[in-house]
Amino acid sequence: MSRNARNSFCLILLLVLYALPVFAAQETKEVAPTEAIKARVVSYYDALKKGERTAPLDFVAPQSKDDFAYMNNEGLTDFRILDVHLSDAGDTASVRLQRTDNFPGFPQGLKRQVVDTWKRVDGQWYVVLPVHKANEALDTPFGKMTFSARGQNNQQATPPPPLPQRQVSPEEAKRALQKAMQEANKQKSGEQEKKPEDKKSEDQTVPKPNPQN
Repeated sequence: MSRNARNSFCLILLLVLYALPVFAAQETKEVAPTEAIKARVVSYYDALKKGERTAPLDFVAPQSKDDFAYMNNEGLTDFRILDVHLSDAGDTASVRLQRTDNFPGFPQGLKRQVVDTWKRVDGQWYVVLPVHKANEALDTPFGKMTFSARGQNNQQATPPPPLPQRQVSPEEAKRALQKAMQEANKQKSGEQEKKPEDKKSEDQTVPKPNPQN
């Protein structure tokens, strides 16, 4: 290889090595927001699942810290991120999750989908919670419920326990069927007894024509 060719090869190699970090930075810039949001979401919900009360506040937006006290996440047992949608401006995002919650009186966990709003503040992502108003009923899988803030004496609303199911034995079912049949037969015999009387009363009430001489 001649000296000119060697110099040209070295120059091209230096240009390629110089351009690689630029391309990598552009690619990282495109992927980073979504990955950063997912990492924050996982950390936030992990803290909720563990039942921690102060750690989740590190992921809550400043304007939502008071509203966090009214969020009921004590039954959270599992969660999964379904998708993340960034806004056109790139400073807010909608995160759709599937979460599983256990409630007293229910044998199985309830799976439901929720959508959280996340906002970037000073380069970091924080969850923005719904604004809570005093005595306002919140939407839950069991309808609208009112929750008290943590630390207050008022009891938090919980879904009503399911009604107990009574097992009916075959003997009880047989007796109930026999009773129903007896009542049906009694009613039927009563109708049959009334028919002759009804006919007699009709004969008495309807005047018979007198024969003309």
